[in-house]
Amino acid sequence: MTVSVSSAKAGAVAGQSDRPLALLTQFKSGTWLTRRIVEGLTGMSMVEPDYGHAVGLDPEDATHIFHCPGRYYSWHALPVPPVREKLRAMNARVVLQIRNVYDMAVSQYHHYADDIDREFQRGAGRAAFFGSVTRDFGLAVIVAGYNGEGFVLPGFGDYLRQTELMIDYAETCPDCLLLSYEDVVRDRVAAIRRVARHLEIDIDDDQAAAMAQASSFSAMRRQGEAAGTTSHFRKGGLFRHGEELNQRHAALMRLEIARYAPNLPARAAAAGMAHVLEFHPASPAPFSSDGAVP
Repeated sequence: MTVSVSSAKAGAVAGQSDRPLALLTQFKSGTWLTRRIVEGLTGMSMVEPDYGHAVGLDPEDATHIFHCPGRYYSWHALPVPPVREKLRAMNARVVLQIRNVYDMAVSQYHHYADDIDREFQRGAGRAAFFGSVTRDFGLAVIVAGYNGEGFVLPGFGDYLRQTELMIDYAETCPDCLLLSYEDVVRDRVAAIRRVARHLEIDIDDDQAAAMAQASSFSAMRRQGEAAGTTSHFRKGGLFRHGEELNQRHAALMRLEIARYAPNLPARAAAAGMAHVLEFHPASPAPFSSDGAVP
C-alpha cells in the first residue's frame, strides 16, 4: 500500500512508521544528501550507533543495527550475512549508497586533513599528521593504508569490498534499493522518485521539485552555515578527483581492487554502476548541477 508524503510524515511524527528503514552508506559517499531526501519523504530523523564509541565500532557487527520507532537507522555497516539477516528479521526496507571510489578517497583525505566533524566534537584528530606530510603522500595513505605515528589506516580494500557487497545485496534482496551518489547528484528528482517508490510513498511533481531544491548543495550549505556546521559541504560537483589524485594514486587503487575485490569491475558494470570505478585524470568542466559533497 502506498501512502502520500504528508501521511508518511504524520505516521513518523506519531511513531507509527510502517516498517523499519535502514540507510547504509559508505564513509564519505554523500550520506548527508541522501539523509535529506529520506527525511523529506518520511518526516523521520535518523538514528545511528552511539558516536561515543563509534571509532571502534565493527561495521560487520550486526548488534549495532537497531530499530527506533519513528526514526530511521543510518550508518556505514557492511552488508555481510549477519547484517543482512538482522535487517531481514527486522523486516526492514534498505537503501544502499555507493560512490566513485576516487572521489570518495579524496573526500576521506579531507575528512582527516581538515578535521571534519570537529563542530560535533568528534573529529578524527589526524590533521597534525596530514599537515606534516605532502598532499600526494597523504592521498596515498588513504588509498594504500598506513601504520605509524600512533594510528592505523587500512587502505581502501574494505571500501572496495563494501561496494561489491552492496551491489550483491541489492541484486539478491527485493527490499533493497541501490543508489550511487553520482546518479543522485545528476538527477535529484529522479532519485527522489526512486526512493519514494521503494518506500511506497506517493509524491507529486511539485513535492519532488521542492525536495530537490531543499537537497541542493547551496541549500544544504546555507543550512550548515546557519547551524555552524559547514565542514561537511566542501565542494559541489562530480569526478573532480583529478584535481588532486594522479596516475600513481590510480595505480595504487587498481592494486587494491585486484587484491580485495577482483570481481568488482565486472559486478559494477553489470549493475550499471561502472562509473564508481572510473578514474578521471583531468578535471572536467564544472558540473551544472550542485550536488552536495560531504
